[in-house]
Amino acid sequence: MSLSLASVITEGRRCFADEVALIENQNRYTYHDLADMVLSVAAFLKSKGIEQGDKIGLIGPNRPEFTICYYGILAAGGTVVSLNTLLVGDEIAYQLENSEAVGIFSDPENLLQALDGQSRVESCEWVALCAFDRPDKPNETKDYV
Repeated sequence: MSLSLASVITEGRRCFADEVALIENQNRYTYHDLADMVLSVAAFLKSKGIEQGDKIGLIGPNRPEFTICYYGILAAGGTVVSLNTLLVGDEIAYQLENSEAVGIFSDPENLLQALDGQSRVESCEWVALCAFDRPDKPNETKDYV
């Protein structure tokens, strides 16, 4: 059987639903939690009209949100454009333009830089904040543009 990176999440839910997939501080995310959040991000992207191969920027530190958005982009058929958290607006704009990204996900700490970079790139239509407080709360995917 051949698995894509995105299908590893749903396959993990099928085989290990109640097993812990991610840990951050006191938060535990089961494979079931993780798959639900990943598919929620994918549904958001589909609602934005994302098509197979569309590039989506992703900026944030090594936290569950990054993983969830990363796999959500893949599950929607997109290609992840990973952006370094040390970049400033014009550097983000350069990477978004050269990758032909149509949107960007940002964590709260990098939102201003993401908005600054996105505002300089006509083809990058939106910035969305991806924040996940706890596995028992639904994800917040807030569209800023």
